[in-house]
This record gives sequence, structure tokens and C-alpha cells, in this order.
Amino acid sequence: MIYPVDFYEPHNGVHPGMIPPPNLEWRYPDADVPLTVYLAVHAYPKPSQPSPRDRRWALLWEQGVALTSARTAAASAPNDSDNDSDSDIAEDGAAGTTPAQRMVTVPVARVLEATREPDRAHHTFWGPVTRAVPSADLAGARLVPVATLDSAARRALEKLAGRVRVMKPNGWWNGQNWIVQLLRSAADEDIITAGERDAAIYTAAAP
Repeated sequence: MIYPVDFYEPHNGVHPGMIPPPNLEWRYPDADVPLTVYLAVHAYPKPSQPSPRDRRWALLWEQGVALTSARTAAASAPNDSDNDSDSDIAEDGAAGTTPAQRMVTVPVARVLEATREPDRAHHTFWGPVTRAVPSADLAGARLVPVATLDSAARRALEKLAGRVRVMKPNGWWNGQNWIVQLLRSAADEDIITAGERDAAIYTAAAP
């Protein structure tokens, strides 16, 4: 459903003065091979009050692994504290570390999502972001396979994501609605099938 233009955030919610998240695309370019795109259903923000509508949704596909400090690997998810930083990721296990630091590997993923930034009431789509996925981001998460896409299809999905509008705060719309609209549009554009769309949405929506 299309709403009047003033129902939507201008510029996908990117307001003046907002700082974009770190992007590791320069270090981890998306490979020209088929990859599985997942719908990540993140943990309940309030486990004592489990509401499926409160869970953060994102589309992602793996780009490799990064060697990073245990401190960074245990960092909070981006929409909680947004303190991921590529300065903590070592190229070869030596740069950015000290002997006292314990180094671990963490997955790096290409991510599409509309998130709420700290101290902001609205959601924001920053565009495709390649980032390390900290352990806190995966704890309690469920990865729902959507489809295996070649690089051209993934580029088409990214381009399509830029056309999915972000709604202003209204009491019911959130990042899940953004993902649903993206998957519907992807099916309309034959990037994924209608069956893949429906299976991913229904599975993700389950408690």
C-alpha cells in the first residue's frame, strides 16, 4: 500500500548530523559467487516480555570472517550502542592488537535493514552495509534462509532496497515492515520467487 508522501521519512531517515555506521565493503567486497541470503530474526529485546513484533529483522549474506578483539566481538548490536568499529579489526592478526588482547574470529556480513539509531524515534536505512557481526548480535537470533542469489541478483536486491520507503513513527510500523516490503518487491521483480518470499516471512514471524 502506498501512503501520502508526508507519511514517509525524507532520505530514508538519514537526517542532517547523523553519523553513518562503519562500512567494511572496501575490505570485504561482495564476491562474484552465489550466496545464501538470510532473514535474520534477532533476539527479543525484552526476554521477559517476548513480543515477535519487537524483534529486529535484517537481510544478510556472509562475506567472510574477521580477526578482532574479544572486546569487539562481544559488543552490543548496532541498534543498541552502535559501537562496531573497523579500527578494531586486524588484517593479519597483528595490526590493532596487543599481546594482552585475546583475538577471535567473527563473521562479516552484507546487511540490509531499517534500524532505529540510539536516541532517535524514527528508523533509518543507511544503504547496504558490510560489517562484522558481534556475538551479541547473534545471541538468540534465528537465521531464516530466503534464497541463494548470484552477485547480479544481490546487486538488484540492494538497488531495490534503496527504493523501499521508511515510514515516520506512527505506532505500528517498524523494521519488520520494511523487510516485508523489500521481499514483496523482490518477488515482484523476480529476484526471488513468491514461494521463497512467503516461506521466509511466515517462518520469521513465528514466535
